[in-house]
Amino acid sequence: MRTTAIEGPNGSECVSVIEQCSCVGSCFRIAHLQHIYNFTSTDPEANFSADGRIEVVDVGRCSGECDALDAGGRCVFKSSDGVCLMSLQHSVGSCSAVQRERLFYHAQDGEVRNLNVVKKCACS
Repeated sequence: MRTTAIEGPNGSECVSVIEQCSCVGSCFRIAHLQHIYNFTSTDPEANFSADGRIEVVDVGRCSGECDALDAGGRCVFKSSDGVCLMSLQHSVGSCSAVQRERLFYHAQDGEVRNLNVVKKCACS
């Protein structure tokens, strides 16, 4: 980053100029809400409760794209002057969950169910 002076109607003003920047990846976690009926008891002596509660859980999901990588610089089509017009590329992988957590709750029938909650996403 550098600074420069810009002349304006009220005199010079010093401003910061960004010379280089980079993005911090395009694969990320976004919110994805799931509604559940939770019949888990708040009483430590009982597992199941007859009174269900509607709960909204952010289970998350992954969004974004993963960059393509050059496959060893193999040019498959060159112009007459030797400039590479098309090369082989492959994708690093898909944007997917790399860290999950399980959330357990009781359904209305008394069965224990679970939800997979996405905690972190990455290109894999």
